[in-house]
Order: sequence, then structure tokens, then C-alpha cells
Amino acid sequence: MILHWLSTAWRSLIANPLFSLITIASLSIGCCGALLAGANIKQHLSFERGFADADRILLLRARYDAKPGTFLARGNPPVREGEFSYNVHVALKPAIEGKLPGMVAQTRVISGGSVLADERGETRRISTRFVDASFFDVFEHTFIAGNRGTAFAAPNSIVLTRSGAKELFGDQPALGKELRGLEGHTMRVGAVVEDPPQPTMFDYKVLASMATRRLLDPQYGGEQWGWSSSGGHYIRIAKDADRSTFIPTANHLIDAVFREGVSGMVTARADELKKMNVTFGPDDMETRVSLLPLTSIHLSPREATGGAIVSGADSTMLSTLAAGAGALLAVSAFNYIILSLARSLRRRREVGVRKALGASGGALMRQYLAEAGLITAISLALGFGLAEVIQPWFARTLNQPEILFNLYDPVFLAVSLAGFVLLALFVGAYPALYLAWVRPRAGLDSSADEGGRGVGRLLTRGLLGLEIAAASILLVIALTMAAQANYVAARPLGFNLANLYAINTNCSVDSTDEHARANQPCSEMLDRAVRETPGIKRMAYADNPSILTTSEPVPIMRAGQSAEIGSGIYEQVDPDFLPLAGAKLLAGRLFDANSAYDRRIFDAYPTYPAELFDSVPVVVTRAILPQLGAKTPEEAIGQRIMIGEPRWTKSYEIVGVIEDWHQRSLKYQVAPIVFIPGGTFMNVIAEIDKANLDDVTRQLTPLEGFVNGSLFVRLTIRPLETAFENAYAADRRLMYAVLGFASIAIGVACLGVYGLSAFDMRRRVREIGIRKALGATPAKVAGMVLGQQVMFASIASVLSWPIAYWLSNGWLEQYVYRTSLGPVVLPVASAIVVGFVALAVGLNTARAAAIRPSFALRTAT
Repeated sequence: MILHWLSTAWRSLIANPLFSLITIASLSIGCCGALLAGANIKQHLSFERGFADADRILLLRARYDAKPGTFLARGNPPVREGEFSYNVHVALKPAIEGKLPGMVAQTRVISGGSVLADERGETRRISTRFVDASFFDVFEHTFIAGNRGTAFAAPNSIVLTRSGAKELFGDQPALGKELRGLEGHTMRVGAVVEDPPQPTMFDYKVLASMATRRLLDPQYGGEQWGWSSSGGHYIRIAKDADRSTFIPTANHLIDAVFREGVSGMVTARADELKKMNVTFGPDDMETRVSLLPLTSIHLSPREATGGAIVSGADSTMLSTLAAGAGALLAVSAFNYIILSLARSLRRRREVGVRKALGASGGALMRQYLAEAGLITAISLALGFGLAEVIQPWFARTLNQPEILFNLYDPVFLAVSLAGFVLLALFVGAYPALYLAWVRPRAGLDSSADEGGRGVGRLLTRGLLGLEIAAASILLVIALTMAAQANYVAARPLGFNLANLYAINTNCSVDSTDEHARANQPCSEMLDRAVRETPGIKRMAYADNPSILTTSEPVPIMRAGQSAEIGSGIYEQVDPDFLPLAGAKLLAGRLFDANSAYDRRIFDAYPTYPAELFDSVPVVVTRAILPQLGAKTPEEAIGQRIMIGEPRWTKSYEIVGVIEDWHQRSLKYQVAPIVFIPGGTFMNVIAEIDKANLDDVTRQLTPLEGFVNGSLFVRLTIRPLETAFENAYAADRRLMYAVLGFASIAIGVACLGVYGLSAFDMRRRVREIGIRKALGATPAKVAGMVLGQQVMFASIASVLSWPIAYWLSNGWLEQYVYRTSLGPVVLPVASAIVVGFVALAVGLNTARAAAIRPSFALRTAT
């Protein structure tokens, strides 16, 4: 029976090639978009779920800060609820061992990078994580060679993933092989494991033990309180433990242990603080502790993980993909329903004949549902093939790896098949019901076709109007995004970007005395390299050479007062930075390298002064004036403020005011910037002619291999324009995605309009013949028919304006500095959509208007 239905459905498709081609083409496009978006969303939701019992693994987040109002908290923002640092507090693991009921294992994963020499002696920098021996108790891996016992059998043992072993040894066995590492140390491969299950944020190829880290880095602080590293602290709980109960209980216990450890650390540093004339005790510390499920990390906001977890997730992008793909699939489905209903007006006679011969309504309904199922199946297959072909391009457009578009994921395939069944029922249900309940007499009455009235006709027009409205809304949003992109590109930022490049090292940057001394060789190497490289016209130092920053403003206070007068961003620079960046001076002066007053702080690096300076000069931007109560830039000169954690001075004296800088995205209000002289300089901003860039880059490259402690120092060079563009990269990708969906939606809607107009013209052949017989010219007939369609499309598009305006304006509201929607965007979008609709209708209209009256009256039925 099913084969009979399918064969009949196939013959019906062949007998109506125009209907079949349009419906399958539009539905295939809709299925393609839904498959690509669905596969991407599924992969983002699957992060870390490849690990065994991933929902039982928790990330431990902890941070401690000085309480507001204390000396060490001056200039620092208070610890806010929900904000945590993504750091490993190395002393916490032994302190909580055995104290958490339900915890079966814990491990620390500390970020790092290793430079290893392969068998040919070629040096390779390879992604490394330092872990505890208990790592495989938390994150289960399949061992290809070796086992847990051999993995970290010795301090110099390392574990390679399959891809890491292949990179270093090719197809040769890696177990037991030795590699030359840093400072002459030899690393021995203790095991080889499978790569971390994808998709994942873990990208390591080498695992080394904490003992290896102590071997490589003499400065490593062991398990002392106050020592932290970039990485993560993970806990696995028992299978029979209730996670919702374990987390709050563990948070409370860990918090108590953490507070005790931090208190001991503060007490141990009492003598050091006393020398600095600082009164500070354990009660002045504020802590935060919280556990976060591993499977919840990827889509968590930045503040949930400290912003340091590398993640390609963008919730706005994913929701836009889902909405755009859903709208596109709905438009495609509407197309099928519209054309099916239009065609059903001509199939009423067929239904009447079949019912007169004894066919039941149920049998007819199953037959027409079989047609819908066949069309949907063909469309899904073609859509899947199209998605497979354009998947690499789509991934590049969204700046995501292709692995995040896995069309062959078993769960995704199962959901897609279930969606296929629902789609077939959705697109076929009403046309099947409409035809199945046609009475035999009504079906055989040819006059019933002529009026084209009734629920079916109204539904086709209504769905077509929804298609046009949806396309108009998507196009308005896309045009709004494009207008904002142009506004961003044209808005003056307050600083210069042309021919400026940031040159960075991978040395750590800190303002402590210890870090300054440790990094002095790295700083001297950078200075020498940049100054001795031909092609660099000018250079300057800054702790943030990319100029743009994602840092949140910190409190600003008047010198000697604890009350905040506002907030701002501070940056440490040398005397050449502001002139090189093109700062526009409004009042006062910039830094002067020849001024004894200014030189004090520059000369203080790297050994900071034993006694605090009474004041240090700073240059500020115009945005600070309202906070100071100054009406003009001149009134701000000479005022003293405090910001950040000053290590050199009792106050900062404003000696200059410059024009505002958009140091953050235009989504944020311009914040005051306080430029402070001095600091630990590991970054350079340099002026380089683009014509000389390749030569400069080649001459800096040989500096790879400089060793600072256990770190191989590398120089990287990137244009400042890139840093600015990256701040809006996600917005541009979102714009391209919406514009793509809008274009496809317009195309699909035009296919529907073309198909519906073709059926409509067939129905109106007799009417056109009569009009022409009574003297109407072809142009008048074409204008009448085309005018009706254009008027309908125009009304549908205009009716979508309130929703389009609301959505577009809502998107713009995320920007503090934004373009206005204006009176042009909505009419332009409607004009574009209506223009394409007119083109789609025009061909059928021209063909119908050219029919001879005698032929029309003779052949119309």
C-alpha cells in the first residue's frame, strides 16, 4: 500500500514539473539552512560531553581580594557576586583532599607551552598542560601506549596525545622516546593517549606532571598559599552523589578552607606589609568560591569563568542562527503549502472523480500526505547534500572550525529525521485535509475553480504575505547592521591606527618587584630587537599596545580620600606613546622625557623606589572632567587623583588633558583614561610603513629561541587596525549571517510568488481572454495583474515595519554610540523585496498578457 502511494505521488510530481521544481528547490534551501544551523548549535551544546560522566566533573572557581575601603583595595573594583578568576590556587588541592563527601578525584590543569625538539632536532612549540597524576581519574582517556602507571613515572615523564605523537614522531612508536626540552632537560614519553574528545576547549597535545613544571621552572611556587597560575581546578563527584546537593555543600566547605589559607598567607606577609607602612590583616580579605559544571562552561558568559577560557561560543550568534534558520525553513514550508493549495484549486475535479468512484476521504488524505512526505524526503536529501558542500564556506563565514558543523553526529541525525516527519506533516496536513473533504459534486463543478475564493484561497494569500513580511524583516535588520558597521568605521576614535603595529613578547607582565627583575632580560631583548631592526620609524612602550581593551573601569578617587568620584581605565606608557598614537592635547602638556619631574617614575623601573613619591604626573582624557567637577580642560590641570593600585606614589597629578579615546567597543560609554608613566614594559607600539612590513617581520623572526627562565620568548607583530576590527568581528559575522538569511528568504519567497502567479495566470486565462476581446491592450492587462501583485506585496511588507523597527532598534541599543534607524531603511528594504516580487511575477504576467483572445476563450476550462 505504501509503495502504491509513493508511486502515485511520484507520477503526480512528474506530471507537474513546475510545482515539483519550485517546492523541492525552496524546501531544499530551507532544509540546508536548518541543517547547518542545527548542526552548529548541537556541537556548541555538546562541549566536553565526550568525557566519561562529564556532568559529574566540576570546575572550581575561586578568587580573593582586599575588601573595599582597605589600603590594598584602593582603586580596585570590589569583588562582585558571580565574578571569579579562572586561576589555579595551587595550595587549595591538598587543603581540601578528603574533606568533601562525594568527591572521588580532583586535579589541577595549568596552562603552558613547551618547546620540544623532535628526532630530527627541529624545535617545535607545542600546546602543553601541566597536570596532577590524578588527571586521568577526572578526565578519562583511552591509552594507546603505556598506562596510568607509566604516564608520570618520573619527574621528566610526559604524555602525548595521538596528534602530538604524530607531530613529533610521525608514524613511529613514541612510547619511551626521549625529547630535548628546555634548558637541556630531557623529556621521556611515558604514555600516548587519544586526543581529547571533540568538541572541547582542551587543546593540549602534551601533558606534563607538576613535578615536570618544578623541574623546568625554578620560580614555580610549589603549593604555597597566594601562588596561582592560569588554568583550572577540576573535581569529579561520585555517580551516586546528588550534584545539586553536592555543589552548595562543597562551596561552603571549600570557602572555609580557602579563607583559612588566605588568612594564613596575609599573616605570613605581615612583616612585608609593615615595611610598606600598610595596615592590613586577614579580616580585610574578601573571598569567593563556587563550583561550575564542566558541561556548562562553554556557553557561560565571560564573568562566569573570568573571561580566560578560550571559547568560540557566542550566544547571540547561536540564537540568531536558530531564529534565521527557523524563519527560512518556515518560509520554505509556507511555499509548499501555498503552492499545494493553489494547485488544489485545480485538483478538485480529480478529487470529485475519485470520490465518485468510491475513494474515501481517509484514503485521499493518506495519498496526499504521501506526496508531502516524498517531496520532503527529496528536499531533505538535497538539503543535506547542499549543506555538506557549503559547510566549509559557512564555517569560514562564521569564523568557526569545521568540526563545529558535524552533520553526521548520531543524535543530530536522529533529531533531523524526527524533524523530517514533523515537517512532512506540517506542510502536507492542511492541503491533504482540504482536498480530502471536498464533496464529489463540488469537485465536479468547474465553476468552483473560477472564483478562487474560500478558506484555501485566503490561506495561500495569508501565508504568502507572511513570507514577504519575514523577508522584509530580515532585510531591515541586515541593512541596519550594515549601517552600524559603516558608522563604526567612520567614527573618529581619538587615536591613530594607520601604520601602527603592536609588537609583543610572551613574557608575563606584572608590576611586582619580583616580576620586574625576572623579566628584565626579556624587556631588554625586546628593546634591543626593536631598536636595531631597520624599517621601524618610531616606537613607544605601553602595557596595552593594542590600545583597545576589554577591561572594566575601576574606581577613581581624589588623593587622600576614600570616596569614589567616578571610574576609569588606566594605562602605563612611556613618554613617546601619546605623540605616536596621535593624542590631541586640549590643555596642559604631555609627558616629557627631559623633565626631571617626569623622569623619576621612568627611571624607577625595574627596581621600584623604597619610599613612595609624593606625586607622579598623569595625562587624562576629557571624559574625566565631569568627575572632577571641571567645566574646562584647564580646570583639571593640577588636580590630584588616585586610580588602580599605586606602587610608586601617594597621588597622581594631572598635567595634561587630551581628547577622548574610544579605548573600548562603541557598545560602551567612553570612559576616562589615565595615562601613567612607567611600568613593566613587555609590549611595543611601532610605526612601520606597510611596504617594509615583510622585511621587518623577517628580521624579528630569528629572535625565536631566546630563553627567559623556562620560557622560550617569541615576538609577535600585528597591526592595530586588526585589534580594532576584531572588537567588532562578531557583529560583522552576525551581519553577514542575517544578510545571507534575508537574501535566501527573498529568493525563496520569490519562488513561491512565481509558482503562485503561474497557477493564478492559468486560472485567469478566460478572464484575460474576455478583457482582451473587449478591447484591453496587453500592456493594460499586464499592468492590472502586476499592479495587484505589487500592491499585495507592498501591503505585506509595510505591515512588517513595526516588528522590523522593534527588532532593529533593539539590536542597536547594545551600542552606546550608534547610527539612527532613520526614515530610509524601512522603505528601502520594502522596495527591494517588492522589486524582486515584481520580477518574479513579471514573467508569468507577460506570458499571460500575450495570449490571443480566441485561444484563451477556446482553451480555458
